[in-house]
Amino acid sequence: INDALWYLSSMILCMAIIYPILRKYKTTAKLVIIPIITLLIYGYFTIQTQSIRSPFGLLGFTYRGNLRAFADLGVGIIVYQITEAFKTKNLTMFSKIILTLVKYAGVISLVLYMYFIRKPTIAYDMFYIVVIAIVICLVFSNQTYGGSIFNNSFVGFLGKFSLPLYLSHYYWADLFKVMLPVSFDKTNATIGYFIVSFVTAAIVMLLSTLIRKNKPFSKIKPLFSK
Repeated sequence: INDALWYLSSMILCMAIIYPILRKYKTTAKLVIIPIITLLIYGYFTIQTQSIRSPFGLLGFTYRGNLRAFADLGVGIIVYQITEAFKTKNLTMFSKIILTLVKYAGVISLVLYMYFIRKPTIAYDMFYIVVIAIVICLVFSNQTYGGSIFNNSFVGFLGKFSLPLYLSHYYWADLFKVMLPVSFDKTNATIGYFIVSFVTAAIVMLLSTLIRKNKPFSKIKPLFSK
């Protein structure tokens, strides 16, 4: 229904495979099985494709997005273990300052990559997966400075708002391409696109809050359960 939801569908599917493996072979899966599979999938993408994008491309036995989701979850499992071990290290102030600079440089470079690299290549994709992994490790290890600035209710709200915004913007992007003439000013189109995307996300967030609060479907549920 919504193409932007592909990664949720793929990750839920891959979790159904990964979870039993972790339950059965916990240590071996975390340290050997999943890291090897992750490297093999990224290696396959590196050799056979031009980027890790286009999740709806069919590889013959499954969609590209499903393989990518498995590998991305694998990165998460690897990074989590590294982060937990890194938390216990006693670093000097100088080391923390250097790591803080690396963290924010990584965040800025990721934003610049999203905005300015219009034709991604597999080399860029692989490099920035490593950057994302490093940034996540530094953020959650609490071994850098500046984290407390973002630990507040406003940033928490932005975190919640980011999901409905992500899920709401996709169709507006396509609709604007269809509705607006080619000669339409790109700056005005972008401003309008941002406005309607944010408004739509706010409506979605409000409706979901009202549904959770009032639980209108709870009255219907017993009819089906019987």
